[in-house]
Amino acid sequence: MRRRLALAVAVVLALLMGAAAPAVAQDAAGAGSPTATSAPTLTVLGQGTALATPDTADVSASVTRTSARAAAAREDVARRTGDLLRALAALGVPRTDVTTGSVTLTRSRHKRPLRTRYTATVSLAVHLTDASLAGPVLDALVAARADDVAGPSFGFSDPSAGRAEAERAAIADARARADSAAAALGLRVVGVRSVNLDPGSSGGPLDAAAAAGAPAREDATPTPVQAGRQPVYAAVSVVFVLG
Repeated sequence: MRRRLALAVAVVLALLMGAAAPAVAQDAAGAGSPTATSAPTLTVLGQGTALATPDTADVSASVTRTSARAAAAREDVARRTGDLLRALAALGVPRTDVTTGSVTLTRSRHKRPLRTRYTATVSLAVHLTDASLAGPVLDALVAARADDVAGPSFGFSDPSAGRAEAERAAIADARARADSAAAALGLRVVGVRSVNLDPGSSGGPLDAAAAAGAPAREDATPTPVQAGRQPVYAAVSVVFVLG
C-alpha cells in the first residue's frame, strides 16, 4: 500500500514539472526578444515639404456709392454689380462660382453743413476653377468699374495635392533624426511601434496674393499673374523601437 502511494506521488510531481518547464522557457525567450513591450522606444517628429502647382484661384470685388438719397445709392451699385457679373460671364465664369459677400446701406449725418448721406456697397467673391483666368478676371473687374479688387488667392481643387510627397519627406526626416539620436545613445533603430500622420498640426498649401493694377483701358497692358508652385507642409510623429 505504501509502495503504491509513493509511486502515485512521484508520477504527479513528474507531470507538474513537465508542464512548468515549457512556460519557463517561453518567458525566457520573450524577455530576450527585441520586440518585447519592455524594449526602449524613441518618439520623433519629422517634417517634410513638397511643391505643388495651384489650379484654382479666388478674387473679390466690391462697388460703393454715396448719395444724398438712399435709392440713388442703391440703384448705382445694383447697376454696376450687374456690369461685374456680365464681365465675369464673358470670361466663362459661371454664376454658381460667384457669391455675394455682402449688401449694405448705411446712413451718416453731418452737422457742418447739416446733411445726410447714404452709402451702399455690394461685395462679390469669385472662385475660379482655372487659375490661369486670375489675371483676365482682375482686369475685367477693374474695366467694369469695380471700386475695390483683391486677389488672387491660389489653391487646389484636390486638398491632398502634394501631401503624399510631403509626408514621405517627413517620414525620411523622422528616420534620419531617430538614427542620429539612437547612435548617440549607443543603440540603433530595430523597428517601428507606431506612426501618426496628423500629430496635431495639419499642413497644407500656403496662400499667395497679388494686387490689382490701375484702371484698365482698351489698350492697357494685361495684369500678369503667375500661380507658381506652392509649398505643402506635412508632419509625422513616429515611435521607433531601439535595440
